[in-house]
Amino acid sequence: MSKKPTLHTIESILARTIDVGECQEWQGYICANNNPKVFHDGRLHSVRRVLCVLAGQNIPKGFFVGHTCGNHKCVNPEHTAIRNMRQQAKAMSKQVDHKHPSRVLKLTEAAQVRRKLTDEQLQEIIMGDKPRRILAAEFSVHPSLISRIRAGKAHRMSAARNNPFFRLIG
Repeated sequence: MSKKPTLHTIESILARTIDVGECQEWQGYICANNNPKVFHDGRLHSVRRVLCVLAGQNIPKGFFVGHTCGNHKCVNPEHTAIRNMRQQAKAMSKQVDHKHPSRVLKLTEAAQVRRKLTDEQLQEIIMGDKPRRILAAEFSVHPSLISRIRAGKAHRMSAARNNPFFRLIG
């Protein structure tokens, strides 16, 4: 026997929140991207979206229901905003400190994992006199990358080549 789908009301959803300042923090399920979720009508939905629909607001297809207060757990109807993709991306980018040391470190480590050439290999490319096609085959990269590294247009280490003491370093 199948279970009848849960149909929430505004009151039943707000009963699962606690007041934190002006925000109403969701105490139910929160998915991996910090978005409060609830089972409604047999499917998992964003709590903010369900609240807007129950309040009679029309949400066009492809639009998002986000928060304006900066608290990911907040589902206060006064703190919600219906946005298109561009508006949502802009709002989300304002919430991230792009220059915070932990973010910079995380991005640097991710770039190091993706990097195909080691510092020693870069040094060999920059300081060596082998033809670019041979180096490209040796390091399994495209010959144009070898050219860009030698010209100082690719990789951070190749930018150091402009230093007059570069060949003395290392």
